[in-house]
Amino acid sequence: WERARVEAESLGDAGRLAAIERRIGLALNWTGRYEEAIAHYEAGQAAARAAGDERLDARLRLAIGSVLL
Repeated sequence: WERARVEAESLGDAGRLAAIERRIGLALNWTGRYEEAIAHYEAGQAAARAAGDERLDARLRLAIGSVLL
């Protein structure tokens, strides 16, 4: 995922970057690395907002909420 994230950043593809950050966050969440997961979810939120993707932004907010439960 790291290579994909770097590529999306270099291309300025905010939508793709948001999706990648979400997936990284999910993997970290599943392995119990909650603080790192939240950091990736928040990075994904920023990218989703930059891309104007309200749906993905909402999914990332839900993901953050699930970590905090």
